[in-house]
Amino acid sequence: MMVFNGPLFDMHPRYMHFKNLMLDFFRGMQVESMEIEGLQHVISVSAGEQVNDPTTTKEDLPSILFRVYIIRSKRVAESNTVRIELEEMGPRMDLKLGRWQEANEDMMKMALQKPKDTAVHGFLIVLMIGQDEEECGD
Repeated sequence: MMVFNGPLFDMHPRYMHFKNLMLDFFRGMQVESMEIEGLQHVISVSAGEQVNDPTTTKEDLPSILFRVYIIRSKRVAESNTVRIELEEMGPRMDLKLGRWQEANEDMMKMALQKPKDTAVHGFLIVLMIGQDEEECGD
């Protein structure tokens, strides 16, 4: 599970781009609900509030805090409830956005296109993993 904390990931173009890169890198999918027993790790990416300093023309962007946690489920004595604890396991990074050059609109549109036949190729790969070499025709 990957969580983005802070309004900048939905409002600021540089943070939106960073969020997009992280989701692409970790191959994240958005889900509405999930069984807590099946969840093992949480990747938390946080950014503070943007501070505008009127004395400078430079944009001062807050750091991005990247943390990875393991989820521990513990039964509460004399109760049917489960207490969930997050334990930091690493890696732990404090990132600062540096130089950045925005792509022109045509290039960005082409880069964000999703291929139409991705699901078919992924399905075929899954089928071929468990087969012997003779069955695949090699």
